[in-house]
Amino acid sequence: MHRELVGLSSMATRPILADLCEHLRLAHGTPVRFESAGGVEVARRVREGAEADLLVLAAGAIAALEREGRLLPGTARPLWISQVVAAVPDGAPAPALDTVDALRAALTSATGIAYSTGPSGTALLALLDRLGLAGTLADRLV
Repeated sequence: MHRELVGLSSMATRPILADLCEHLRLAHGTPVRFESAGGVEVARRVREGAEADLLVLAAGAIAALEREGRLLPGTARPLWISQVVAAVPDGAPAPALDTVDALRAALTSATGIAYSTGPSGTALLALLDRLGLAGTLADRLV
């Protein structure tokens, strides 16, 4: 029997990591367990000395922890690219997002725009800057 591997991850990856853990247990007899929390919280725990065999966070958080000497140098590996998605209220038509003009129209017609404090939120804020909409939409960002 293998020693249990313990991982820390952000909430965004929890479902896929649970499936992966089950696969590793069934296919290889390797028990793996992840503790999930918000990415900022996980990074804080690592900075305060939390130990884990595996750490799954956004690339920027991993890079920062590595620079700070909290990870073994050279061990970070990208697992996947996370796409940004758009959601609308139930029953509302999905906006066209296939061109920059369509995206601009969808954003400027929205009464509220929710975003995360993680990498996707950072990407959205950068996109709004590039589109020249950051000031226009500032009071609608949640």
